[in-house]
Amino acid sequence: MMNKSKSFLIEFGWLLLSALITVLVLTLMFGKDAFQKNLGIDLHDTYFVTPSIPVYVTLFIIVGFIIYYIKEFRKKFSRKTQNLITIILGLLFLVSLTRISQVVSSFKGMEAAYKSQSQNESTAQGWKVYPSLPNLKTSAPQSTVSRYTILEYLMILVQVIIASLLLKLGYDWGKSQRDKSVILERV
Repeated sequence: MMNKSKSFLIEFGWLLLSALITVLVLTLMFGKDAFQKNLGIDLHDTYFVTPSIPVYVTLFIIVGFIIYYIKEFRKKFSRKTQNLITIILGLLFLVSLTRISQVVSSFKGMEAAYKSQSQNESTAQGWKVYPSLPNLKTSAPQSTVSRYTILEYLMILVQVIIASLLLKLGYDWGKSQRDKSVILERV
């Protein structure tokens, strides 16, 4: 009985450490505004106001997953409760990245709409050359990759990495369980 309560307190301490690191990082990023109901994020020429709770929870999931994965990697993923916590945090991390990807996709759509609108306005206000000069070569429009497209692909890459880490955890956990059962059979 004492061993289970001690184990529970240790794991609670690790989760509390993750929460403290989350608060520290948010305090460093947002200063005293980190403890407000809403967070204001200024990105280049856009100002976002978002509730602070989803930011806290997402960062806690990321920090907790990293801490637990490193901690359990050192133990070769042999402990059941800690592995379950790591798997739950990893799955929540994947869900969070999926939600963030959806937001990035909406920004990508807004950027495309803005470019199309500004392009239409510039064409309407542009100069008309008369008579037309057919011998002038028109340059092909430059194809540029949006920063939101890069961010989307980066999110997919991180999701693949997290899923791979979870697969490795599951494989190593199963391997350690098999090794334990083989040792018990020999005894």
